[in-house]
Amino acid sequence: MANCPVCRAELEQAVCRRCGCDLELARRAGRAAERLLHQALAALREGRDDDAFHLARQARALDHCRLAALIEELARCSWRYWIPEDRQLHQIRETVREAADRVYRKLGAGLRREVYATALTLEFAGRELSFETAVPVKVAYGGGEFTTSYRIDWLFAGRLAVSLGEADNSERLRRDLAAMVRLARLEAGIWLVFPLGEPPRTGWVLSRRSGGSES
Repeated sequence: MANCPVCRAELEQAVCRRCGCDLELARRAGRAAERLLHQALAALREGRDDDAFHLARQARALDHCRLAALIEELARCSWRYWIPEDRQLHQIRETVREAADRVYRKLGAGLRREVYATALTLEFAGRELSFETAVPVKVAYGGGEFTTSYRIDWLFAGRLAVSLGEADNSERLRRDLAAMVRLARLEAGIWLVFPLGEPPRTGWVLSRRSGGSES
């Protein structure tokens, strides 16, 4: 905050020298908003667009800056910025998010991963998309091929992997998904968790050949 919002005098201290307005609380709010915006940008870079959206919204509640609104909008439609013309990947991603929301509304939070996995498989089966489950990741090496311990929970159209993980270990989930996307030479991946007491969260990773970068 460079100027007093009351009299527009240049600010040198927390108390305006012209009108005497104490702006310490406003300054604290501005600093808190700035920290939230840094966190939102980091989340956006890592493909955690849901987290980025909520962090930017918190920042905007503290300080109505244009940057917070822009980050909110970017987080809401970030997938389109990375793959602007691929309708199939858009469709798969929206299907995953809609299915996860439906499972959450029907079953609620706090259940084991296996329960959500079975419910999601049933949801996916009822939609017009082809997929495989528990797909092993194979690697070509030294003129041959071997099977790794990685398993793709759902593989859509041979192009996009979806991984369901535990809510308290989403960072490991994201790293493993990035590895699977790279090793299996896929175009993208979506990770999904059901946090305790919260709606499901999703994020993505993109391979270099899809035009983005691995998160």
